Amino acid sequence: MKQSYLDFIDLGMLRRYAKTDRLQVTNRSSGRGLGYIKWWSPWRRYVFSPWADTVYDAKCLNEIQAKLDALMEARRKK
Repeated sequence: MKQSYLDFIDLGMLRRYAKTDRLQVTNRSSGRGLGYIKWWSPWRRYVFSPWADTVYDAKCLNEIQAKLDALMEARRKK
């Protein structure tokens, strides 16, 4: 079974004029925030915006990439 190291917390639409949700990425074991996943309109894609002084290994980056891919796939289906 694949172990997850991250939690993705849906914060909803943080701004009144927002059209997409924002997700906070946290470390599952410590609960420490690592950054946000948000819509980046110039690229028309979801992106991960990390907080300062955070580090990631390949497994964490793969999890983030999988979440970004899932969000984009869900958006395409709308």
